[in-house]
Amino acid sequence: MPFSEFGLDPCLNSACSDLGWILPTPIQAEAIPPILGGRDVCAAAETGSGKTAAFALPCLQLVHEHLRSATLSNTSCARQPRGNSLSSDDASPGTASSGLDTSTFSGDPGLHISGYDISPDNASQWLGGRISTGVSLKGRYCYECKVTSSGIVRFGWSTDGCKYSVGLDHDSYGFGSTGKKSNGGKFLDYGAPYGNGDVLMSIIDFDRSEISYKLNGRHLGTAYKLKDTKSVYFPAVCTKGATFTVYLHQVTYPEPGCTPVALGAHVAPREQCTDTLCLVLEPTIEMSNQTLEYFQLYAKYLTSPSVTVSGSQGSHVVVTTLRGASKFRLNTIRHFVMDEADELLKQDASSVLSLVKSMRAQRTNSSARLQVLLFSATLHNPVVTDNVGELTNHAQWIDLKGIPQIADTVDVCVVNIDPGKTYAFEDRYPNPKTDGLEHIDCNSMRIKTLKPKCLVSLLDKHNINSGLIFCRTNLDCENLFDYMATLNKTRSNTMLNRYSATLLGGKLDQHQRKRNLQGFKSGQYRFLICTDVAARGLDVSGLPFCFMLNVSDCKFQFLHRVGRVGRSQARGLAVVFSSTEQERVWYHKCTDRSKGSSRFKAASTCRNYSLVDQGGCTMMYDEPAYLESVSKLVPPGRELHVIDPDTLEIPEISTVPYGESLVSRQHTEFQLRMYELITTSQRLYLNNLHRSF
Repeated sequence: MPFSEFGLDPCLNSACSDLGWILPTPIQAEAIPPILGGRDVCAAAETGSGKTAAFALPCLQLVHEHLRSATLSNTSCARQPRGNSLSSDDASPGTASSGLDTSTFSGDPGLHISGYDISPDNASQWLGGRISTGVSLKGRYCYECKVTSSGIVRFGWSTDGCKYSVGLDHDSYGFGSTGKKSNGGKFLDYGAPYGNGDVLMSIIDFDRSEISYKLNGRHLGTAYKLKDTKSVYFPAVCTKGATFTVYLHQVTYPEPGCTPVALGAHVAPREQCTDTLCLVLEPTIEMSNQTLEYFQLYAKYLTSPSVTVSGSQGSHVVVTTLRGASKFRLNTIRHFVMDEADELLKQDASSVLSLVKSMRAQRTNSSARLQVLLFSATLHNPVVTDNVGELTNHAQWIDLKGIPQIADTVDVCVVNIDPGKTYAFEDRYPNPKTDGLEHIDCNSMRIKTLKPKCLVSLLDKHNINSGLIFCRTNLDCENLFDYMATLNKTRSNTMLNRYSATLLGGKLDQHQRKRNLQGFKSGQYRFLICTDVAARGLDVSGLPFCFMLNVSDCKFQFLHRVGRVGRSQARGLAVVFSSTEQERVWYHKCTDRSKGSSRFKAASTCRNYSLVDQGGCTMMYDEPAYLESVSKLVPPGRELHVIDPDTLEIPEISTVPYGESLVSRQHTEFQLRMYELITTSQRLYLNNLHRSF
C-alpha cells in the first residue's frame, strides 16, 4: 500500500513525496502499523532498507497526535504558528496572563514568585530559574527584567538541560549587573554595570545566530554567537539578594522586529508541551547527527502544533547517544527507540537496562506506558536476545532478514594475499609504515606490506575515485592515511589528488570526526578511512565501493561493513583483502598504549610482543578461518568472487555500474501506474457502494 494508506499525517506524506517515496519498503510496511498501534517492536532488516523512516515516521505521528490532543484539551498550550508572531510594537497589556507559577517557571528552592515579581529568601547565595516558554529555529525574541532592589543579578538564555544559574554551562548565556557576560563559567567584560531601577532587555536572534542586550533602551552590541542554533532556548535568570520584575508580553523599550517571548514563542510551556516525548539512542555521534537530520527532514511540514527535534533537552523528540541520555529527564518519555540495538547493548547493556527501568518506574503514575522499539540489521545477536525480555513488553518481532545474509544489491570479492609469493604490483609502490610487529615473523611483515600496496594498485588499475576503506584499528587507519598521503602527486589533500583521503577513527574528537565525515560526503575527499565502530550505520548516498584491509572476526560486523554500499537499491561492490596465513596483530590488555606521539595518540609504546594466552598483548589473526565464517553469509545461488592479485581484474558480475540505482525508469513508471490503479480501484469501489444504497 502507498504511504497515504498508513494513516500518517498528510504533512508526513508530503515529506515522503518530496523524497520521491510512493510505496514503502518492506520494513516500513511491516513496522509502521504496529508502532502506530502502540506495540513494542523488534525489527531486523538489511542495512539500507529504510529502517530509519520505519521508526521515525510513526514516532513523529504519535508525538504530533499527543501534542494536538494536549493543545485541544488545554488552551494554555496553544501556540502561534511560525511566521505569524507579533512584534513588540503590537504588544498590549491585555495579552499578559495573571503571572508566573510553577507550570511556567522552574528554579532553585528559595525563589519566591508573585505575579511577575521574583525575589530570593537568601541574600548570601545565588538562586536561579528558567521561564518555561522557549524559542528556537528562526526569528528574533526578547524579554525585559527590571531590577527593583540592591543586590546582584544575571539575565540571559539557556537550554533546558543547563543549571538554573545562567551563564555556567556550554549552552547558557548570561549578562550580570557587574558588567560581566558569562558563558560556560567564563566571565568577560561587556557593556556596563547596572542596578536598582535599571531595565535590561535580553535579545536572541536565530537569523543571525547571536545574543545581545539593551540597557535602558541603549544597545550594548553583540554579546555572543550561538554555538547551537537548533536547540530550544528559555529565558533564564539568577540573583544574589536582588529582586526584579520580568516582562514577557509587553516591554518598556520596544525593539523593532523583535517579538516578546510570550507572544512569539513557538514552543509551549515546558512542563506541558515541550517535554521530551520520544528518545532515540544511537551508538555513535555521527549516527546521532545523521538520524537527527532525517527526523528534521520528515517533520518539516508538521505544524499546528509543530514538533521540535534536536539533540538536547527541551525538544519533543531527542536524538542522542547512550552517554548523552543520562543528562535528560525521563519522566515524560513515551517512546524509546534503540537504533543499532545490538551495538548499544555491546557498549553498555547494564546502562541501557537501567535507563529503561528508570523510564518505566517514572511512568507508573501515567496512563500511557513506555513504548520500546529495537531496530538493527543484526538483531539476532545474542546480546540482544538475552536482554530483549527485560527491554520490551510482549514485543512484535519483524524479521525480514531470517538467516543473516549479504544484501542482494552488494557484490563481494576477495583478494587472497599469499605472503610466500611475489606479486607484480610490489615494485611499483613504496613500502608502507606498519604497526611495529613486522619484525616478529616474516609472514606478518609480508601481509602488512602487501595489503596496502595491493589496495592502491587496484584503485589505479580500475581508476576508482571514491570509496570507504575499513581497517582493524585506529593505528592501522592512521598508517594507511599516511601511506596514501605519500603517494599523492600534489601538495593539497583534496579531490585533485589521486589518493585524497580523510580519517574517521574512534580516537578523533567530535569536531574532527564531524568535519572529516562532512568533507567526504561533500566530495572534498575521495576516500574515507575508518574503523568498524566509527563507520557503523553511516549512510552516504550512492557510495559505490568499500574496501576491507582485513576480514572481520565477527560475521555480524562484516554485515555492517558491506552494508555501507548497496543502499537504497544502488549497486555496490565490497572488496576484502585476506591473507592465506595467520598474521600477528596487537590485542592490547595493557593500559599504557596511549602515550605515543601519533595523531590519534594511540601508537603503542607497549613492547609486550607475547601472545595474549602467554600474558602478552598480541594475537594471531586467523583470516582464513574468519573468511570461511563470513562466506556463509552469501545467499544461496551467489558466491564470494575471487580477484587474482596478479591481474587484479574485477569479475563482471553485474551489468549495472556500481553506484547506480537498480530501480530502472520502467520500474518507477510501474510504481506510479500501480499507485494510479490503487486510487482508481478505491474510487470505483466507493461508487459501486454508493449505487448499492
